[in-house]
Amino acid sequence: MTSLPLTLDQRPPTVAHLFLDRVRATPDAPAYRFPTAEGGPWGELSWSGTAERVTAIAAGLLSLGINPTERVAIASSTRVEWILADLAVMCAGLATTTVYPTTNSDETAYILADSSSRVLFAEDAAQVGKVLSEHDRLPDLTTVIVFDAPEEPLASEHFRILTLPELEHQGTLHLKDQPESVQKAVDELRQDQLATLIYTSGTTGRPKGVRLDHACWSYQGAAPVITGLLRHDDVHFLWLPLSHVFGKTLICGQIATGHVMAVDGRVDKVVENLQTIRPTVTAAVPRIFEKIYGNLTARATPATGGPDAHAVRAAFGGRLRIAVCGSAALSPDITSFFLDAGVPILEGYGLTETAAGSTVNRADAIRVGTVGVPYPGTEVRIAEDGEILLRGPGVMRGYHNLPEKTAEVLDADGWFRTGDIGELGPDGSLRITDRKKDLFKTSGGKYIAPSEVEGRLKALCPFVSNVVVIGDRRNYCTALITLDATVLLPWAVTQGIPGDYAEVVDAPATRLLVDGYVRTLNEGLQRWQTIKKFTLLPRDLDIEHGELTPSLKVKRTVVTRLHEDAVSAMYEGDGTPAHRA
Repeated sequence: MTSLPLTLDQRPPTVAHLFLDRVRATPDAPAYRFPTAEGGPWGELSWSGTAERVTAIAAGLLSLGINPTERVAIASSTRVEWILADLAVMCAGLATTTVYPTTNSDETAYILADSSSRVLFAEDAAQVGKVLSEHDRLPDLTTVIVFDAPEEPLASEHFRILTLPELEHQGTLHLKDQPESVQKAVDELRQDQLATLIYTSGTTGRPKGVRLDHACWSYQGAAPVITGLLRHDDVHFLWLPLSHVFGKTLICGQIATGHVMAVDGRVDKVVENLQTIRPTVTAAVPRIFEKIYGNLTARATPATGGPDAHAVRAAFGGRLRIAVCGSAALSPDITSFFLDAGVPILEGYGLTETAAGSTVNRADAIRVGTVGVPYPGTEVRIAEDGEILLRGPGVMRGYHNLPEKTAEVLDADGWFRTGDIGELGPDGSLRITDRKKDLFKTSGGKYIAPSEVEGRLKALCPFVSNVVVIGDRRNYCTALITLDATVLLPWAVTQGIPGDYAEVVDAPATRLLVDGYVRTLNEGLQRWQTIKKFTLLPRDLDIEHGELTPSLKVKRTVVTRLHEDAVSAMYEGDGTPAHRA
């Protein structure tokens, strides 16, 4: 296997072209591995086998009479069929609309309607049910294609329902009559043609559709090759949601390098899969590294002084070359912990609006506490108020149907206002301070970056799962804290504390445990940053309650609203730390 010879100026115009180049270069090399439905050995597709299925699906879409750039939505967890469908959409000259499988019926209908999606790839009957219940809002939707067909066939009087094999068969028949139809669609693709609509999971209001054209994705395919981030001999474990821009970017880089990718989005299987796949590369959001760090350090004893390097590497399968981390900030202490153990975590930075990858640390030049240096072709500038501005091939062309919102963040010269605050080091490395909207000022006039304080507590306390620091226009800071059940409950057994998670959290010994870590945290903070009171919540934050985005970022506004009583109690009087579990 070899990486395709790519430069920014000479890269293929689209990922569809890049994909076909890859198939021609290494047809027999393994492309994707995936778990089988029976739970047996993992299945495998070569690049030529992948192309055969992608071509059939693309031809099936063309047979439906969908016009170039019209939208085809995918509502599914991360699995190999997601990748096949997305590649087929591109090869048919269409555009993908991504929908998180956890999105409720109302918001799913909004996304499909706003994008005018004509076709939906739905993972299973549950995803189909969402559009069946909202059919009156979806006049453009004509066809639903199901990955996992239920035993009882699905039917609707509002749109046609096909299984994926049925669509592929339809595509095969179409190719007999028009054998060059897919290649013709690829040949007619333009760099500036819409490729993907990804809807941001905003904390308030309806999500905005980010328009990313083919040039954005061809850039994301070329950049990892040019920088040496990914290699042709890598084994990559992908579990991140492909509805998120981070996962989609990784696919582009994998096609360019040609390495094999093992695909399984089941979060409950991540630990098991790391041992089965033994990847050389994986990528995750900070919460995953925080959980692994917490589990490893919680099992350490004073006698050992902490887990040894072998145990840390073994947790990732034993042969990890790099781990890429993005989507939110990771504590420098946690980054250093893994680096010292021989597991280099390369923090990177980007947004949905920049097709993810904008900056990344290099394996041979890791700057802990930074998100690395820009990809070739990407420019970074710091505005007078500290906001990070980005310009480059990965930047979106605007928000779908929202020209006024586009004008607020994207100027005539192509500079995108990220909403993040940061600074550039002498070597060009970028450090993120906080989200501009998350910075708050105490009633005493002191500015506080909550993520900095939260990151420090997560690095100190292996029991912490999530923490939200509060203090906007208040005279002191407080925190809502949740604990990691996988670490907390085994500790509770050793302490003789009975009960489930909520009961253990409510125990005085648990309160005392966390209080000790908070006191240690405060010793290293400025006076105005210190946590004066905290509340342990009776459950962890989750996506279902709207407290986390699908990429596990905390929605601060939602959390503080849902736990308003606990917040209010921490600002009543001057008594001892409030504890409402």
